[in-house]
Amino acid sequence: MDADDTSAPDAWFGVELRNLAGFDRDGARTFDERLPAVVADIRAVDRDVVCVIELPNPKIAAFSEAMEAIGYAHAAGARGRHIYVRAGIHTVGRKVLDLRPRLRNDDKQGIAVQVTPGKNAALVVVAHLEYRDRSGSTQVAQAHDLIDQGEAYATKRGIPLHRIVWALDSNSERRVRQEAFESRGYVDAFDVAQARENTQYRSFLPWGARPAEGRRIDLVAVHAVRPVHCAGLRLEPVVSDHLVLYADLGRRR
Repeated sequence: MDADDTSAPDAWFGVELRNLAGFDRDGARTFDERLPAVVADIRAVDRDVVCVIELPNPKIAAFSEAMEAIGYAHAAGARGRHIYVRAGIHTVGRKVLDLRPRLRNDDKQGIAVQVTPGKNAALVVVAHLEYRDRSGSTQVAQAHDLIDQGEAYATKRGIPLHRIVWALDSNSERRVRQEAFESRGYVDAFDVAQARENTQYRSFLPWGARPAEGRRIDLVAVHAVRPVHCAGLRLEPVVSDHLVLYADLGRRR
């Protein structure tokens, strides 16, 4: 680590990953009525960086206005992947990561932005991988492409790899974690957190279903050297077909 890296051992910042299900048929139909509950829950989670997936273009303005009302600014976004930060956190740069391979010509993308929640800058990367390849091979290949592009952008901006935070719907129960992120030196924040909550539950659930035990397909990953104070999965309220993940990166005194 850098000699002046104040993120170790001190607390660094908190991040949440939230899938809004805005591209899903049921999710799109109920988006407007769910919006107040979603934003209220973001306020309750109260993390510094909010990563959202499946935010449709026609809904960006309304969602951003609601987020601004609770103290968050829109930092970056593209094709449904967006990053919001607590007001006062400095952000700079914006990079769209166009992921390969494509499956049936469906383009998958990520978005990266530099944030400075304290003394040192970090790179936050949000992505949503393919879901139709049941084998998981496409997701693994896209994850490697995501890491390649994210690391290249971090290096370009002078950000060490141990200050990259990955937040994504991997659409993979284990292969993306093991064959892409772990093989490249990154770990699931849940696996290394000092405190964990509801780790035995899956993060995806069909509309109308209740939380159940199983493997998570949503992932917050950090470099293996990065301390993680806590990580958790929220079981209530259920306002999407994905449950909300959060992690506090760093170690509390």
